[in-house]
Formats: sequence, C-alpha cells, structure tokens
Amino acid sequence: MKTRFLNRICLLISLMIMMVVSCKKGPSYLGTIQINTDKEVYQVNDPIIVDVNNLTDSVAVHSWNDLHNFVPITYKYENELWSGYLVDYRIENNHCCKELLPGSKVRDTLHIYFEKGIYRIQYYFTMRPGNRYTSFYSNIFKVQ
Repeated sequence: MKTRFLNRICLLISLMIMMVVSCKKGPSYLGTIQINTDKEVYQVNDPIIVDVNNLTDSVAVHSWNDLHNFVPITYKYENELWSGYLVDYRIENNHCCKELLPGSKVRDTLHIYFEKGIYRIQYYFTMRPGNRYTSFYSNIFKVQ
C-alpha cells in the first residue's frame, strides 16, 4: 500500500518536473527590434529622428493607449538611475498601430522638449504570433 502511494507521488512529481522543463521559456520570436536615433548628441530643441528596424522573425505591432496614439516612454539617467516618464510627443511620421513586418524599417521624427541630460526611449510592441507584449529600448543619447 505504501509502495503504491510512493510510486504515485513519484510519478506525479516526475510529471510536474517534465511540464516545467518542457515549457517554452523566453520570447516566442527570434531576433530583436533595433531602435536607433540619428545622432548621439542633440541640442535642447532638436528633432530626434528614430529608425525602428524589425530584425525578428515575427510581425511587430505598435501598442497604443486609449486614444490610439503611440506613446513611447522616455527615460532620463540621473543619480545612477534610469527614471521613466511620459512626455508630450509630436510625431511627424507616426507608424502607430500598424504592422511592422520582419525585416522592415520605419522612421519617425519626434519633436520633444528635453532638458539637458542622458536619455533613451522605450517602445512597446505586440509580437505575433503569440501576442506577447514586449518592450525595446533605443540607444542612449545626450541632450546638451
């Protein structure tokens, strides 16, 4: 009786371990979305040109807010920490809410007022297949 009980417990534990080990870990796509600004150093009122390159094997879709506007998050580096905040973006060539096919590239021009400092921008995408909500970061740039 005890042997059957122990065998069932061992079988149950083995099945649970197999389920955990066989689960897919990480993203369901390969590659990254590369986000680069056109310069590494800007003046306070300079427009920022951003190239977004889909180097994945999946379709990426910009995420949006309730107003269906693409709202990236800006991070400023201060006191050895990255602090994120929303800023008022005016985007000339907005590719919001459209599919960015594998291997394709879009360019946006952002008109943002930045104080002097070091920044990067976070972009959100829904990756298909799988509909994983994923964020990617631009290169680091400086405003002087």
